[in-house]
Amino acid sequence: MDLFLAVTDDLFRFSQQVFRDVISLVWGARNVTQHNYVLRPERIAYALPVTTTPVVEVPHARLERVIAARPPSRLSPKSTVMYCATSGAPLRADPTIGNDNVIARIPFGAMVVAVSTENDWVHLFYKGVEGYVVLGDLTDRAAYVYPTLTIGESYEAHDPHTERLRAVIEDEFSYGDGDMPLQAEEYVMYKLLRQSMVIPWPTIRPRTPGTWRTLLADVPQVTIARDARARAVIEWQGDVRGHVAYVEAVFPDGTIQISEANYPDRGIYNERTMVESEWRAYNPVFLSVRSA
Repeated sequence: MDLFLAVTDDLFRFSQQVFRDVISLVWGARNVTQHNYVLRPERIAYALPVTTTPVVEVPHARLERVIAARPPSRLSPKSTVMYCATSGAPLRADPTIGNDNVIARIPFGAMVVAVSTENDWVHLFYKGVEGYVVLGDLTDRAAYVYPTLTIGESYEAHDPHTERLRAVIEDEFSYGDGDMPLQAEEYVMYKLLRQSMVIPWPTIRPRTPGTWRTLLADVPQVTIARDARARAVIEWQGDVRGHVAYVEAVFPDGTIQISEANYPDRGIYNERTMVESEWRAYNPVFLSVRSA
């Protein structure tokens, strides 16, 4: 009898243990299921499209007609800006030399849009004109054609930066012929050209600073004012000779920032800020040139 009771008790304990194990397994499975249920919507949410705008499918034939109707681009996606490194580089109608095919001359420093290069020729566009230029007449670095001027440095006639500036303006004032250092009027003309502003000079000479307001008084493309203007030429008459500079900026309080050459001494490049009372003491005028 005692043996029977002992066996019955063992079986009861065993059944309880099995029951607990089963419950644990089932409950664990439910937890896993609940955990996955919580994460799945998050994964779906990240996969949803950002916009709810319906996508309209276009039949292939119709899409081809739309593309074909667009005007073809004349410029390659690989088009790049280059600079003329030769004064008066010939732009030719075709990539050959020795026949009458020069359609334009590109000035030194002018920007062009190069489409492709083949056999030492560059296929390009210059001011909307398509043609070919010898590769050696071009450079892809602006620093190779434009001057880099440092405040306080003096630029003599044969300084590379002086020569580059004079090449860009085609030595408009012939100061290169006289081996003169960089002059104020040369620098101002260079700044204007870089902004696509060209002064249509009358034939009166010389064009010394201090006389511009008189020489350009009747030129329609030039506006002369007494109030400060950015991207304009400021001119005043000094005790000995006049001076011209380029107005970089005009601030709300009337202060102006200018850049200039041949100031305060021979061939020196300079930048300075002048309060309104300071520049008005010179009794200057501001000459604005219409872009070409």
